[in-house]
Amino acid sequence: MGHADCQIQLLEQFQAKAYVIVPLFQGENLWGLLAAYQNSAPRHWQEDEIDLLPQIGSQLTLALQQLEYLKQVQAQSAQLAKAAERERMIERQKILAAIVDKIRGSLDIETIFCTTTEEVQKLLQADRVIIYRFNPD
Repeated sequence: MGHADCQIQLLEQFQAKAYVIVPLFQGENLWGLLAAYQNSAPRHWQEDEIDLLPQIGSQLTLALQQLEYLKQVQAQSAQLAKAAERERMIERQKILAAIVDKIRGSLDIETIFCTTTEEVQKLLQADRVIIYRFNPD
């Protein structure tokens, strides 16, 4: 069949009497091989058997492409989540600065507490925000 010595040695290790091999590609690169071996006796592969393996190989190639695409989408999703978190942190810092400015703009403790609770409620989108004050006793 014109096989190199290393190929013959490999086939002998597998004890292959007959085989069909189909390449699996990921893009332009050879990713692997789909191989079917007959070890018990020599075999004449039927045409439909030979045609079936490339079809399966094509489906495996598509699965590899989908897996790679899924990895890319997951990476982009993670990046977007990080960017959204950074945006939320920036927005919170802006709101915190606005709260601090409002607090500093008033000397009335009731106004300060009222402003603080309202702004924190907006920031956290909470139903209620309460400041508890303890009596000295």
